[in-house]
Amino acid sequence: MIRLSIRQDQGEPRTISVDADTASIGRHDDNEVRLATKGVSGSHCRIRRTRHGYVIADLNSTNGTYVNRKRIGVVAQAVGPHDEIVVANYTVHIVVEAEAARPGAVGPAPPGPAQHPAHAAQHAAQTSPRNVGAARSPVPSGSAPHIAPGPARRLAPVAATPPGEAVPAGPRVPHHAAPSGPLAQAASPVDPEWAQAWARFDQLAYDWDVSDGDPARLLRGGELKDARGWLARSASREPGPTTVQRNFIHHSIQHARRRVLAGALGAFAVFAALFGGIVTARALAPRNADAEASDDEIAKAERKALRANSNRLAAQAGSVERDQPQTAALLAMEGLKLAKMAGEPRGSKAEVALRHALGKIRGRPLVGHQDEVQAAVTSTDGRWLATAGNDKSVRLWDLQRAGTPNARVLAGHGDWVHALAISSDSRWLASASQDLTARLWDLSAPDPNATARLLQGHKASVCCVAFSADSRWVITGSADGRARVWNASATERVVPAILSGHDGRITAVALAPDASAAFTTGIDGSLRVWPLVAGKRAGRASTLTGHENAVLSMAVTPDGKTIVTGSTDGTARLWRSRGGRFSGDATVLAGHGGAVTVITIDQQGHWAVTASDDDTLRVWDLSAREPESSAVVLPGHSGD
Repeated sequence: MIRLSIRQDQGEPRTISVDADTASIGRHDDNEVRLATKGVSGSHCRIRRTRHGYVIADLNSTNGTYVNRKRIGVVAQAVGPHDEIVVANYTVHIVVEAEAARPGAVGPAPPGPAQHPAHAAQHAAQTSPRNVGAARSPVPSGSAPHIAPGPARRLAPVAATPPGEAVPAGPRVPHHAAPSGPLAQAASPVDPEWAQAWARFDQLAYDWDVSDGDPARLLRGGELKDARGWLARSASREPGPTTVQRNFIHHSIQHARRRVLAGALGAFAVFAALFGGIVTARALAPRNADAEASDDEIAKAERKALRANSNRLAAQAGSVERDQPQTAALLAMEGLKLAKMAGEPRGSKAEVALRHALGKIRGRPLVGHQDEVQAAVTSTDGRWLATAGNDKSVRLWDLQRAGTPNARVLAGHGDWVHALAISSDSRWLASASQDLTARLWDLSAPDPNATARLLQGHKASVCCVAFSADSRWVITGSADGRARVWNASATERVVPAILSGHDGRITAVALAPDASAAFTTGIDGSLRVWPLVAGKRAGRASTLTGHENAVLSMAVTPDGKTIVTGSTDGTARLWRSRGGRFSGDATVLAGHGGAVTVITIDQQGHWAVTASDDDTLRVWDLSAREPESSAVVLPGHSGD
């Protein structure tokens, strides 16, 4: 339950209770807390109760949500009972149990008889302040807040009560306490065992859904096995699985696969780093006769460790091969790399495991482009794959749809499409083209073509594109030497911020996690850091130089405090922020024999991987005291 104290202007505060872990606030009827006055957006903000406290996030409201007089963004941030939340002319405070128990505070009502949420919501709609004073809009200053619950949902009603009165809401009733929806509408008698399982998975899926997809609520182990079996038997059962139930089980399966793979690859990364450290230590250690004599023994021990880790990865691949052949193939591939490093002949356990896994994978060819494909990107929710290239089209593939994949063609560009990006919330797709424009596609729309936005103004080919972490801003870079920052959620045409200063083509763009800065690189060999406020320039750019030739690639750590750039001079450079400013004294990551064309950084910001025209990858430990000495070289590629 979430309890809120709400005061309009200088009026008396009123306390409401939302019998759920999430309370959305806004003007529309579908909000748990409806504030029907000017200045409040349809969906304004959301407060969520977690295991660790409360968090709040703005929902791209027009006038903003303020916590302690500071405007917040769409990324959730912690909030507590001592924080002041302002929505238009309303002041909101969270009321925790300790506060509610004080003399004079509003306390919970004694538990009443269980009531189905649909019936409770209907009763609340008849007695809520919204219907009692529906003719008053907007509410005069000093009067009671115009608060009302939305339509019937899976939660007890929102009840607005004057100070000192009890909240007319009983304890939370599980969704399956009184069957409704598919469970109540089944035409034939329901198998009690099936109905019990349906209700259990429905409750678990609901809890996961209202927590904004909290991974901690996903199924694991035996529960996940039971859910997969239940879903497999659902074809001829009534009621059938709901969309939320299917999504919940699907995400649980995907998360389990990622955990298996992350555990195995994490162990491999640690081993690779340790192995690289052993090699480095041996190279730097002083030599003597005894050391020379022991080289063979050390080499044998290293090969033995490599074989052991290779065989362990092969065994893990075999254990998940039946249900997760793609994961098994990835594990076996890592094992095969170690086997080659150990000098193992053909036919190693890892190779056999890889062949078995590949034999179980049914490939899904994606056919449709009429020319070379230049870019591809996937959404974070695993649903969408977008591809684009020289045929001037963008194609959108739904990876969760069964059967032969058919792409939706997103048309409009008049020339080659160079780059793609999908926002972290999987809603927006941005494309950058040779036709001097970028386009923004709403993937949540029934037809993204019908709602596409044209981002124009560049004077030359648009080369690169990226989103901010909160999905609100998109940045484009062009061969005209300028970058532009656009508001992705703007409903009307807004003039973008123009970042001008590079001498020649911009090669890579990025935004700080909080969108407080933009980062650009160019063929002029520089990295530029542009301060931003609300998507607008907020001062002069810092120009960081050191590369001896064009900068081709860039990656930023999730905290925005470290940038790695790659150049045609064969080096990568590590730039760190100190006191909120990036130092021009970069750490040189040397060793590649060709241009550094691609850089990626893991989600924890610990490891950077650089790819080069010299046909090698190098893995760098960014947390090491001397990252330049931490490289692990992964050879094996040949050609482009």
